[in-house]
Amino acid sequence: MSKQHKPEAYDLLHTGTRRLIKACGGLESAEQGTRIKRAQLSNCQSKGSDQFLPIDALIDLSEYAQDTSLLRDITRLLKNVGKESVADDAALNGAVISAHKEAGEAVQVAMEAFLDGKLSNEELRVIEKEADEAVQSLIAVRDMARKRLAGRQV
Repeated sequence: MSKQHKPEAYDLLHTGTRRLIKACGGLESAEQGTRIKRAQLSNCQSKGSDQFLPIDALIDLSEYAQDTSLLRDITRLLKNVGKESVADDAALNGAVISAHKEAGEAVQVAMEAFLDGKLSNEELRVIEKEADEAVQSLIAVRDMARKRLAGRQV
């Protein structure tokens, strides 16, 4: 595997996997919640290993344990995604990063609100607020992209 991130990022993923497996009730119990076998689960939680949970197993185990902490860790690791994608346009780059952050926060709030299968008025209010902020950020990106395409300075 060709490493692309700092070792701390991989350590965070392994530690998060270990926490998730513990939240499932341990390796034996986690094995019951996904297609991944015990030995591979053990490798995925071991610091220094080049193995990580496949995305379907991450979703399975997060749902099984009712624990989204590893998903939140991954979201935090992605906070810089897109910075190089529009490197020549700092304003548009900043808007894209802001929209990514806002959208991630909206999804996280919704996931947490839906975990128990119930939705309160307060949870709906928070979802609406976060969704509105995400939409406004995306509209700003759209408008900036339109101006750029039209040849105007953003």
